Amino acid sequence: MTGAEFRKIRLDRLGFTLAEAAVMFGCDERTVKRWQADAVRIPGSVALALTALLFIDENEMALPLRSSWRDIHGTESR
Repeated sequence: MTGAEFRKIRLDRLGFTLAEAAVMFGCDERTVKRWQADAVRIPGSVALALTALLFIDENEMALPLRSSWRDIHGTESR
Protein backbone atom coordinates (compact mmCIF):
# COMPACT_ATOMS: atom_id res chain seq x y z
CA MET A 1 0.00 0.00 0.00
CA THR A 2 1.36 3.41 -0.92
CA GLY A 3 1.13 6.49 1.23
CA ALA A 4 -1.36 8.03 -1.18
CA GLU A 5 -3.57 4.93 -0.98
CA PHE A 6 -3.35 4.95 2.80
CA ARG A 7 -4.34 8.64 2.96
CA LYS A 8 -7.23 8.19 0.51
CA ILE A 9 -8.69 5.30 2.51
CA ARG A 10 -8.05 6.98 5.87
CA LEU A 11 -9.49 10.34 4.98
CA ASP A 12 -11.79 9.98 1.97
CA ARG A 13 -13.29 6.55 2.61
CA LEU A 14 -13.24 6.25 6.42
CA GLY A 15 -13.08 9.90 7.44
CA PHE A 16 -10.45 9.32 10.13
CA THR A 17 -8.31 12.25 11.23
CA LEU A 18 -4.57 11.83 11.74
CA ALA A 19 -5.16 11.57 15.49
CA GLU A 20 -7.83 8.89 15.07
CA ALA A 21 -5.60 6.86 12.76
CA ALA A 22 -2.72 7.14 15.22
CA VAL A 23 -4.91 5.82 18.03
CA MET A 24 -6.25 3.05 15.81
CA PHE A 25 -2.75 1.83 14.92
CA GLY A 26 -1.03 2.53 18.23
CA CYS A 27 1.40 5.13 16.96
CA ASP A 28 1.73 8.90 16.94
CA GLU A 29 0.53 11.33 14.29
CA ARG A 30 4.07 11.80 12.96
CA THR A 31 4.21 8.11 12.05
CA VAL A 32 0.92 8.37 10.15
CA LYS A 33 2.30 11.42 8.30
CA ARG A 34 5.48 9.48 7.43
CA TRP A 35 3.43 6.59 6.07
CA GLN A 36 1.41 8.96 3.91
CA ALA A 37 4.56 10.65 2.60
CA ASP A 38 6.12 7.26 1.80
CA ALA A 39 8.97 8.26 4.11
CA VAL A 40 8.71 4.90 5.87
CA ARG A 41 7.09 1.64 4.83
CA ILE A 42 3.53 1.06 5.98
CA PRO A 43 3.54 -2.17 8.01
CA GLY A 44 1.60 -4.99 6.38
CA SER A 45 -0.57 -5.35 9.47
CA VAL A 46 -1.58 -1.68 9.25
CA ALA A 47 -2.39 -1.93 5.54
CA LEU A 48 -4.45 -5.06 6.19
CA ALA A 49 -6.33 -3.52 9.12
CA LEU A 50 -7.06 -0.30 7.21
CA THR A 51 -8.37 -2.28 4.26
CA ALA A 52 -10.48 -4.47 6.55
CA LEU A 53 -12.11 -1.37 8.01
CA LEU A 54 -13.61 -0.71 4.59
CA PHE A 55 -15.72 -3.83 5.02
CA ILE A 56 -16.97 -3.15 8.54
CA ASP A 57 -20.35 -1.48 8.78
CA GLU A 58 -19.75 2.03 10.05
CA ASN A 59 -22.36 1.50 12.75
CA GLU A 60 -20.30 -1.37 14.16
CA MET A 61 -16.99 0.40 14.60
CA ALA A 62 -15.96 3.44 12.59
CA LEU A 63 -18.46 5.94 13.91
CA PRO A 64 -18.23 4.89 17.57
CA LEU A 65 -14.44 5.16 17.38
CA ARG A 66 -14.57 8.59 15.82
CA SER A 67 -17.20 9.97 18.15
CA SER A 68 -15.53 8.61 21.30
CA TRP A 69 -12.13 10.00 20.26
CA ARG A 70 -13.63 13.43 19.65
CA ASP A 71 -15.59 13.31 22.91
CA ILE A 72 -12.42 12.55 24.85
CA HIS A 73 -9.93 14.81 23.08
CA GLY A 74 -12.02 17.37 21.21
CA THR A 75 -9.59 17.48 18.26
CA GLU A 76 -10.10 17.40 14.53
CA SER A 77 -6.60 17.43 12.98
CA ARG A 78 -6.29 16.24 9.42
